[in-house]
Amino acid sequence: MPDRLPPKINLPTADIPDDNSYVIITLTEGVYGDSIATTPVEPTDFFVEFMTDSIYATGAEVSDILNSLQNPLVGGEDTLYCYLEFVGTPGGAETFYIKAADTNSVFDANGNALEFSPNSWEVDQNTDTLRLNDQVVPEILPLLSTPNHTTISSSIGLPIKLVFNEPVQSFSYSVSARHYNYLTYSDTTTATTFKLNLHPPLASLDTITLTISNLTDSVGNTAVNLGQKYFTPALGDYNIDDRVNVEDLAQFVSFWMADSQPLVLGLGPTSGTFPHLVPNLDDKYDLDDGMTFIRMWSWSVDRFGLEPSASPPIGIAMNWDKLVVDVPTEAIAGQVYLRYNPLQGKVDLNHAGFGNNNLTMKREAIENGEILLEFGLVDPDDDARVISIKTEINEPADATVIYKFFGEDQSLIAAGTQKIALVIPTEFRLMQNYPNPFNNTTIIPYAVPEETFVQLEIFDINGRHVETLTSQFHQPGFHTLHWSGRRAASGIYFIKLEAAKTILTQKMILLK
Repeated sequence: MPDRLPPKINLPTADIPDDNSYVIITLTEGVYGDSIATTPVEPTDFFVEFMTDSIYATGAEVSDILNSLQNPLVGGEDTLYCYLEFVGTPGGAETFYIKAADTNSVFDANGNALEFSPNSWEVDQNTDTLRLNDQVVPEILPLLSTPNHTTISSSIGLPIKLVFNEPVQSFSYSVSARHYNYLTYSDTTTATTFKLNLHPPLASLDTITLTISNLTDSVGNTAVNLGQKYFTPALGDYNIDDRVNVEDLAQFVSFWMADSQPLVLGLGPTSGTFPHLVPNLDDKYDLDDGMTFIRMWSWSVDRFGLEPSASPPIGIAMNWDKLVVDVPTEAIAGQVYLRYNPLQGKVDLNHAGFGNNNLTMKREAIENGEILLEFGLVDPDDDARVISIKTEINEPADATVIYKFFGEDQSLIAAGTQKIALVIPTEFRLMQNYPNPFNNTTIIPYAVPEETFVQLEIFDINGRHVETLTSQFHQPGFHTLHWSGRRAASGIYFIKLEAAKTILTQKMILLK
């Protein structure tokens, strides 16, 4: 009688090797890839059914099939080495079986098909349910761990936590700091977590490197060395934005005034090499803390420049048009930034009433036309505080002011940006004539800050009066006069400006 029995997969199926490379399938009789027994089976004739969700290996397929001697198939083999290719790396929790791809894929010599079952519970036509071996090396889970390349406190002993993707059998670690040689620490470990407790204080602006080596899981998979880096902020950078500025100053002043948590939030005294200072914190706020803040503020300005970020208008707008502004009485800290064109002269910021016991920091970049003034009132009083703009410009100009003022709760009580016109000088000025030396005619510029009587005269080198160019009342502003030396001999002459109680002179040379 003709063979009408379909081929079947013998159970149990052999286990897969440690590297998950293949599955050995034995059948009740030899099989082919077509119903007329002319071609061997191919990888696409079989389907790998994953039954377990996994974050590591999510699927697989048969990539190659060899016979029991590890040679290519010719057809009619009853033992198949089915080599597997995985999507992802097996983690040891994945289960699967192999079955015919469909009803028209695997046949015996008489054309009987290996029965195809689309239902996972009908396993008699499939291989055994197999479990993959763990090939995933242990690693750190970044979403559950203290992130790599993040900032850690130099004063508060918060642990660095690492969570592993699987239970680990063993590992070793080392810790080092780039700028501090006296790190002390302890650790806590479980099968899946490691906590490193760095004992404060740490150095400012330091890099802490944690190296995990020989990280081995329960089946012996070993990871390559893992390096984690953590950074300490600059001392005084309370809001951890990589800068020490007026926002940090407002917090520092509020801590000082409240005398709260000095061991954690204080700044001094310090040891170490600037700017990698190590705070040896005492139990009070005093000159040591203030000097540390000023030094770190200077570091921040040198590194990032003077110009702060502009804020949208907040609070009552301040009017800088008159070049004099009263600091809000409720302000404990503030910042004023001035930018001007240095080719038009020099502009300065003056302050009054802050007192020796308070923090006042000022930095100028004259070549860029920038001035930054910040203050913190750690010992406030009832005196009025004034910030004024002083100009030594040669012509009408303009400037930009960016300002911020903070209250006791560190809230922003006033902020804004204003462009101001510098059309009225703040003092009498007699600028150098041009051209100089000159032939016949030169221009003499001068500045008058108030309505007053002005006299401008020319004298020769012997002090003899040569000519009076003007002798009359002037309105505030910038003025120019022309002097023609056609009637004068070549030589050195002096310009004399006299107004109110001011006398100014300039030397000029007439060449014919």
